[in-house]
Amino acid sequence: FILLLDFSLAALAAFGVDKLTRPLADIEQQWFGSLLKVLTWGIGGLIVIAGPLSYYAMLVTQDRNPAIFNRAIGAASGVAFFALFAVAGLVVLHLIRANRLRGFNAGLAVIVVIALDLFTLGYNVDVGHTNPVAGFDHPDAIAFLKNDPNLYRLEVTTDVWHAWQPDTALLHQEFDAWGLYNPLTLADTTLYWSGAPPRSTGRYNLLGIKYIIASKAGAPADGNIVSVFEGDPQINIYLNQDALARVLFVGQSTVVADHDAAWEAIRADSFDPATTVVLEGGQSLDTQPNSTLAIIDYTIHRVVVAVETDQPGYLVLSDAYYPGWRATIDQQPATIERANYAFRAVYVPEGQHTVEFVFNPPIWQIGLAVSGVTALVLLGWAGWRWKKTA
Repeated sequence: FILLLDFSLAALAAFGVDKLTRPLADIEQQWFGSLLKVLTWGIGGLIVIAGPLSYYAMLVTQDRNPAIFNRAIGAASGVAFFALFAVAGLVVLHLIRANRLRGFNAGLAVIVVIALDLFTLGYNVDVGHTNPVAGFDHPDAIAFLKNDPNLYRLEVTTDVWHAWQPDTALLHQEFDAWGLYNPLTLADTTLYWSGAPPRSTGRYNLLGIKYIIASKAGAPADGNIVSVFEGDPQINIYLNQDALARVLFVGQSTVVADHDAAWEAIRADSFDPATTVVLEGGQSLDTQPNSTLAIIDYTIHRVVVAVETDQPGYLVLSDAYYPGWRATIDQQPATIERANYAFRAVYVPEGQHTVEFVFNPPIWQIGLAVSGVTALVLLGWAGWRWKKTA
């Protein structure tokens, strides 16, 4: 999102600079003049109000906590820099409006103001004397994890985030129960995880957390956990011996009335995800199937599982339930049920079957169509402009 936003702002700025270096039509001159008046009065009024207030805040906090005083100084400095570059920008725009700056000189003046603004406020951001990627460098620990071919998740305890950066698993194509270190998270899975399930509960083991990255102080005490790797100078890797597989086949299902009821059901002490799935739809089952599962393919947008069972049951995948996922059984459409509050399940009859999950939301097709039409319109407009100026 940040990269797209920055690119869009840069593209708009480039378009604006290009526009300012060319002669404006009469109607554009009128619009430019009106906009400049609004900006001048608006920014001027803002400076007149914010300037004295920020200076006053700095004066009245001199005898307070140094942290508060430093914040007041920072706020006053921010207002001063804003005023300086806002006035500089307005001066340049007024000179362009009065035809005092034209063509190359107009573009150069705008670029100088922007460059000075970015440099003076950003040259000292994120400056440090430590290696910023050191927390991602754990070759021996990663090699240990890579030697396990099974599908599992990691948990990184928060007390070692300074040593093992939260997105380290992503860089090495491992699965972390915390997901991405990103504010854009899914509500249900975030609540499930932030509910802090004790490591001794089925609710925790359902996540398939096989390995725990923690400090060298010892294994977490709230589960059947032992140390299996101590070859890293900063962290140990511990094995959760009760971790469940990421894909399960269960013969018992409990159908609840709504989403809140599902939350209460999975928090019950009796909840055992190894044998029972809590559903918000589907059908109640009470069987004890003998089944075998084999993961044929697992990617971020496609999961294929071979199932062989002597009785019907539910194939439970401890991945997030989210609109856009589609399921098939032997290439025939199947219904995905919301399972265990935040995950996915599909009813599978007895026999040998191939179950496939594919992420293919309709909004992607809509977005692709809109993007395609927009691209064609822009190409047509560019061709029309080229012919008109030729």
